[in-house]
Amino acid sequence: MKQPSGDSLWPGWWINNYPSTDGLGLEIDIMEGNGLNTGAFNIHHYPCPTVGPCDLNHTQREIPVRAATTSFHVYAVEVRTDRVIFFYDGKKVGEYVGTVLPRPRYLILGVGTQSTHVNSRRTLDVDYVRVWKRR
Repeated sequence: MKQPSGDSLWPGWWINNYPSTDGLGLEIDIMEGNGLNTGAFNIHHYPCPTVGPCDLNHTQREIPVRAATTSFHVYAVEVRTDRVIFFYDGKKVGEYVGTVLPRPRYLILGVGTQSTHVNSRRTLDVDYVRVWKRR
């Protein structure tokens, strides 16, 4: 995947099961960019509790990704029932340890904006997507 460049962009790849019928929505952000050379990964649950954060990692996990807007990179996640492991270019960059209920999930790729200052069309270039199911 190659992220689009430009301030105020919000490219992302995530999976979720929200809205869920049991109120246990979970969003796994595999990669969220900002139009610069970073990547962020995170886990959120919805609806947000009245006490405590929606963010299960307790902070946004953002790391530099060299040439994220000019070169292709491989972003990956391994979802298990007891943890979620994040990888960028084959290297483990983070892990959430906690219960992850097995659920059907939606795969979403897209580009949003964080303001109205984006005046031209931008694309998130995706070479391929692979999904495996553990048996």
